[in-house]
Amino acid sequence: MLIVTGTFEVAPDRVEAAQTAMMAMMQATRAEAGCLTYEFCQGIGAPYRFRVYEEWADAAALDAHRATPHMATYRAAMAETGVRDRALFVIEAGGKIPLG
Repeated sequence: MLIVTGTFEVAPDRVEAAQTAMMAMMQATRAEAGCLTYEFCQGIGAPYRFRVYEEWADAAALDAHRATPHMATYRAAMAETGVRDRALFVIEAGGKIPLG
């Protein structure tokens, strides 16, 4: 399993546009083969800061995701939001173990 996680900020006056782009991206991505989890979260106290959290079955699924038309649409929309301080990472993980 691969986990993609990290944070980014958008221009404070472009938060609503970013939310719209993220909502469309989540809906399209969750329907993809190999997508286990796909979420954006907005910062409390910093509404222009977002965290992304994704889980993918394997590298092939993540690679296919990166090549989708909705990824291109999302990237174009987010370019208009003044994205800055972007720090995203891919983590290779084993299976999940529930916390008791």
